[in-house]
Amino acid sequence: MMKRILIVILWNIFIVSGSDISQPTYNLYNTDTMTNDVDHVCFYLPIINNLDIHERSAISQQNVEYCIRTNEEGVSDVNENAISSILPFDELKKRNITSENLLKWSAPIDTVEHYEHYLQTNRSTLFIQFYNCTLPWFGPFCQYRMISYRPFSHFVQMRLTDKQVWYKSTKIACYMHIQCNTNPALLCLDWREVCDGKIDCLNGGEDEKDCFELEINRCEEHEYQCRNGMCIDKEFLLDGYVDMNNMECLDGSDETGHRPLTSCSRDSSFSCEDIFSPRLTDFNCGDGTFLSVLISQNHINCANERNRALNYLSDWHNPGSSHYPRCFKTLMCASGLTLLHNFDLYCKNLCNSSGECKLHTLQHCPSAFLAPDFPIWHGHVKYGYFSNQTIENIGNIPHFVCYDETLCPHIASTFMLENSTCLHVNQSDPKAIDTVYSIFRSCDNTFQTGNEVNCTDSTMVRCVNTNRCIPKRRIMDGVVDCYHAFDESLSIDSCALNDQYRFQCTSEQKCLAPILVDDKKIHCNNREDETNLMGVARDIHTLPFIAFCDGKNDLLSVNNETEETHCEAWPCANAYTRCDHYWDCPNGIDEVNCSTVFSCPANHHPCWLPQTHKMGCLHIDRVEDGIMDCLGATDEPSYCKAFDVGNKFLHYRCWNDTKCVSVATVCLYCHDINDVNLLCNKSNPVGVAFIRYFADRDFAGATLMSKAKFSHKSSSVYPSIQSPSTVHKQISSNMIKTEKTSHIQLLDDSRLWLCNKGLVILVGKKETEQCLCPETYYGDHCQYQNQRVSLTLRLHQEKLFKFTVIGIIIRLVDTTGFIQSYEQITYVPVTNCNAKYNMHLLYHHRPKNTTENYTIYIDAYDKVDLLYLTSWIYPVKLKFMPVNRMSVQLIIPAKQDCRLVCSEKYFELLRNDHRQSCRCVSRIQATVDKCNCSSQSICVGMKENRSICLCPLHKTGPRCYLSSICETNNSCVNKGICVPHDSRHSPTNYTCVCPDGFFGKYCEQTDVKINVSISGIETPQSTLIHFIDVAQSASTRIKRDVTQTTIFKRIGINENVLILNMSLSFHLLFVQFEHSYYLAVLQHDYVPSVVILSEISPSRRCPVVHELLDSSILAYSVLRRVNRYHSICKQYAELDCFHDNYTFMCLCTNGRDANCFHFNYNTTHKCSGHSNCENGARCFQDHPHCPTKTMCVCQECFYGDKCQFTSHHFGLSLDSILGYHIYPHLTFAEQSLPVKISIILSTIIVVIGLIGGILSNLTFQVKLTRQTGCGMYLFASSITSIMIVLLLYVKVWLLIISQMQILTWRLILFFNCTPVEFVLRLLLTTTDWYHVFVTIERFLVVFLGVRFDKSKSRAFAKALILISPVLIAASILHDPIHRHLIDDVEDQRTWCIVTFAFQTETYNRFINIFHFIIPFSLNLILTIGIIFITARQRSSAKRQFTFEQHLKSQFYRHKHLIVSSILLVVFILPRLVVSFLSNCMKSAKDYKLFLVSYFISFFPPILHFFIFVLTSEIYKKQFNAMIRRKWKKYRRCLFLRLALSKRQK
Repeated sequence: MMKRILIVILWNIFIVSGSDISQPTYNLYNTDTMTNDVDHVCFYLPIINNLDIHERSAISQQNVEYCIRTNEEGVSDVNENAISSILPFDELKKRNITSENLLKWSAPIDTVEHYEHYLQTNRSTLFIQFYNCTLPWFGPFCQYRMISYRPFSHFVQMRLTDKQVWYKSTKIACYMHIQCNTNPALLCLDWREVCDGKIDCLNGGEDEKDCFELEINRCEEHEYQCRNGMCIDKEFLLDGYVDMNNMECLDGSDETGHRPLTSCSRDSSFSCEDIFSPRLTDFNCGDGTFLSVLISQNHINCANERNRALNYLSDWHNPGSSHYPRCFKTLMCASGLTLLHNFDLYCKNLCNSSGECKLHTLQHCPSAFLAPDFPIWHGHVKYGYFSNQTIENIGNIPHFVCYDETLCPHIASTFMLENSTCLHVNQSDPKAIDTVYSIFRSCDNTFQTGNEVNCTDSTMVRCVNTNRCIPKRRIMDGVVDCYHAFDESLSIDSCALNDQYRFQCTSEQKCLAPILVDDKKIHCNNREDETNLMGVARDIHTLPFIAFCDGKNDLLSVNNETEETHCEAWPCANAYTRCDHYWDCPNGIDEVNCSTVFSCPANHHPCWLPQTHKMGCLHIDRVEDGIMDCLGATDEPSYCKAFDVGNKFLHYRCWNDTKCVSVATVCLYCHDINDVNLLCNKSNPVGVAFIRYFADRDFAGATLMSKAKFSHKSSSVYPSIQSPSTVHKQISSNMIKTEKTSHIQLLDDSRLWLCNKGLVILVGKKETEQCLCPETYYGDHCQYQNQRVSLTLRLHQEKLFKFTVIGIIIRLVDTTGFIQSYEQITYVPVTNCNAKYNMHLLYHHRPKNTTENYTIYIDAYDKVDLLYLTSWIYPVKLKFMPVNRMSVQLIIPAKQDCRLVCSEKYFELLRNDHRQSCRCVSRIQATVDKCNCSSQSICVGMKENRSICLCPLHKTGPRCYLSSICETNNSCVNKGICVPHDSRHSPTNYTCVCPDGFFGKYCEQTDVKINVSISGIETPQSTLIHFIDVAQSASTRIKRDVTQTTIFKRIGINENVLILNMSLSFHLLFVQFEHSYYLAVLQHDYVPSVVILSEISPSRRCPVVHELLDSSILAYSVLRRVNRYHSICKQYAELDCFHDNYTFMCLCTNGRDANCFHFNYNTTHKCSGHSNCENGARCFQDHPHCPTKTMCVCQECFYGDKCQFTSHHFGLSLDSILGYHIYPHLTFAEQSLPVKISIILSTIIVVIGLIGGILSNLTFQVKLTRQTGCGMYLFASSITSIMIVLLLYVKVWLLIISQMQILTWRLILFFNCTPVEFVLRLLLTTTDWYHVFVTIERFLVVFLGVRFDKSKSRAFAKALILISPVLIAASILHDPIHRHLIDDVEDQRTWCIVTFAFQTETYNRFINIFHFIIPFSLNLILTIGIIFITARQRSSAKRQFTFEQHLKSQFYRHKHLIVSSILLVVFILPRLVVSFLSNCMKSAKDYKLFLVSYFISFFPPILHFFIFVLTSEIYKKQFNAMIRRKWKKYRRCLFLRLALSKRQK
């Protein structure tokens, strides 16, 4: 049950300067103009309630607007007597009067804002002077005052806390917008009686017309349909238990249980104004209170006495009432009911005594008659009485009922009376009236026609044997709608409805409405619909470890097995039974060595020795040995247990007697002198201590309630040392705390009670009483009920940024665009997640125009930066309803792309779908031009001549001209953001939104910082962190003792330390790697703002029970297996913890007992409908409904904060391989090993590559080497090899310094990403093909022999050298086109990413394989072909040698060709293997193979000289000749220089 917090005193609790809080202020709103035809002059008060939603506390907030809601003509004159002075604005400015001063002087908010506008612009458009009022008057012209000079909120609090005083003049409120004839006339229609399934208007059932639209109403897929037919967002279903402030359906059918009996006579909250009872037998008091029939039997009236009209026991004796015949009155007087304690008052005018009245009734009255003369139920059911019977019960239980047979043809009547069909009622049954109502509930409504047509609707089902049809949603919902409860029986298949919200019983073919689950009633045969009924758990997941083998069945039996079976392995002395005052073990070994008032040695029990008449101690070996050594046989408890098995308190055997008594009654029932003298002497402290000790033992055993709950303190602390953290506590704040006043002195003034649920205000010189009515009422006494839209909002956001503050504007708009009413709220996700915002949106005219269509527009803005975010549009359906109850949950998107054309077609589309949309700027531009909002705010629209303004955080007021508390007195520290509260309630209060690492009211406290070192464990890319908070207070047997909070943490490459921050209290911390759990922290007492340094290693792992128990035990059922958990701790002496991966996590105590608690192993918290993860990644959030962080767990081959990057077919891109190993903001010396290896390898490659490339180039510059195409290819490849090594070196260093954040120039990053990567790939592929051309030409030389044409070869080589790069570039041109830079916000990196569409990806795979396979295959095949062809040619010419000998000779002769080809194949092979085998780098940790493969692919360029020059005799000879020439030339030049230098000397 939710607990009401009366924070309704938020806005006006004494708003004064400094510490002076002695006088209240009254700052009125809406004094410029009326909000509709009659509403003006308003106060605002919030109603805030604590809720428990989805296992997390939240609030329900409602702003109640108290306004004068009637025409005020003639009573709003200026009150000259109350005016102290009239000061023009320029005079106020000269006197240095500020807006804050005017607020303290009870100036209206409109006046204050106009003055502030004047101060800022030196001009004002409306107000030019200020009326300074004498106390206690206030208002724009000093025309208002309260009855007593006290804060406005005190009147509201007095109304709620001292209700009896306010009941003196409570009046009935009426709904006047339906022409309704009721009987009796004093009873007017209440809006809750419209479409409630009962006819209340006897002029044709006006209150039930059009209601069939509710019956056949269809909800959308994301909505849940209430029992009455309205729709709410499915997220509101079952989000609270039996909580009036948590119900979104008008009939409360979205929550389990029944609405509690609560008085609503003066309560204006949603829980009273926007709900009605789902029980048709309840009586509606018209103020939100409902009386059941049984309560009315006890003569409990409505506070407004509305039930007098129908409760004949309250009104039958009224002389002015003609509805009750004289016979009924004499029958009442003859019955002698206890109610008629004043016979003279009620009956004297009828007869002199009850006997005379009885005689008169029998003689002068018909044997049967009807009373009263109007229908009591459904427009046709009347009550009847027999004159020869008495009225046995107080309440509406007649002797019989009569009804319209045409409407109820299926009911078998028992007799006829005056042409009426009647049915007897069993008066001995106290629930008889419920039975009667259930019977007639199955009848047709008098206003409905064409029922056959109604039954054909697909949403309807016919009640068997009747003409009544009901919506299918009412099947199996716990309420009888059909005759003989057909709709609640198995005769109708409730599971055929295919309703996603229903609960299916496993024991029978029955699907229950969701509100029947856990409603404390059994609906399924095996009770599977009840989690915990009468202290008995449904399954092991709700049964605490403490309940096992304790002698009491706490679990439903499954296959004849409970937690109390198979307890032979359960030790009776364990952490839960030890020292709990009760002997769980036969010899009481669990209670020895415990702290008591008796000082006994080890293994001894206290014992009163009858021989010595002194208190002593007895060894446990002498306990239960059949010999009574202690007084009362306290050492032989089995004796008294056998004496009276059923009585658990009788544990003391009287001396020299056989009877057993309780220790507490020894002095009453034991008469032996030993018992009396030793124990009953109150002056003997030892005897008193003896009785107390053993009485506690008896009570503990009898109740089994003193069992110890789960306690972590029985295990050793880990780690043992905690360091304090520095906390910033320099705070100075003038925030006014809001507290409930303990007592408010009542006022003895009858005018206080004139206004129903409103409050009285005095107006004008004559102090005329006017009423400030809440939104739900209007009229001079708040006596009429308003038509309205009652809206509940709950907001969530996709962008999980702590400093987000959202401004929400809600407008009720008609088809012309006219704003009927509006509301504004500020949503802070980090503090208000799960909060419900309740609001009433009124129509401009009364009654509303039913020919108009109405729509709710909701706009969201970022209040920090004043940026528009998104909008939603919801049409108001079911216009015939007095109250349209709407509940929506909105998801604020992380980004919105608003590109639309404003048109009627667009708006019609949105109305039909009412999904997320965009604001249509052109629609509001015309009204914005007329706005008078502050320039620092956003104008959202106009309500007549009043602007709707959205203020930044530092401004407040209707037009955002006033400075908020966040501008004048911001006390948030540690870079916290100040968010002011709604200024209509509290202009001095604010909330601090704290950054990560800080918490507290002012962000003054630091989180607990936990550094967990990881040693000897292979870490995944992400982990789950489980914080366990152990309850410190006592708990019941079937209740969880721990609270589990799970967060997600990403682990960087090569990181071996987890750095965590936690603001919530916790005692245990578990780190989860995949399916392994490690106990990282165990602290006995939570200490805030400390630093915990911990380490996890394989020794801290909590193994699963399957690793610890043998196979025979593992084959047991779960219940039986749990009974063996204590043996695990005893068997494994070094074990700290273990788990079963099912329900329990266990600690091993210092005494080697298992100490287990329920652990949630399914804390996946999948992101609910708004995942930003890509490429099939799993999205997790740290709370199922109120996440503060999300994390994407990538599939293999993907990486990035959203898994938006892939290493699929990346062509060995160095960015993908090395990126995560480069640490930003660290020096080169501090970088990871892969980075250092890459720097060394690239340096070696560039040095060797440059040397070898230059030598090769010099060699092939010799003309003799280029006589064939082969030399030309090698000459070209020597050039590309030099370019490759240089470009590679540039690539490596640009990547490293950019990822280190040393170089962040976007153009350079783009250059490294696109041109460098493209050219590098082009050069590598071109070089590979040049080498293939070399092999091809060598093959042609051997194959053609003398036919080989060298000139053609050179010409062809020149063409290929030029054409090949062009063709290769064209084949890989898609790569630079699809390559771009992407910023990874979470990791603060910029990635070079290539992304392909499916067709492009397929082509990329093909072209990569083509450029790998063809060169590889040609090199291998042609080299072998060269050798075989040469060998065959030689064997043909020289037959003296065999083919094998020639082959061997050719292998040796052409070894340079073989070596070069093999080397080329070897260097290409790694890339080829990687491409075919893995296709991607599965994670950044699998870098070794890819890094090696990447750099090996550059070996052909750097080894060009060694592969093609040094292995060839011809090229080697030319190289040597070239070197000699170069050397001679060098020596010649050197000698010339030396000679010249000598001559010059």
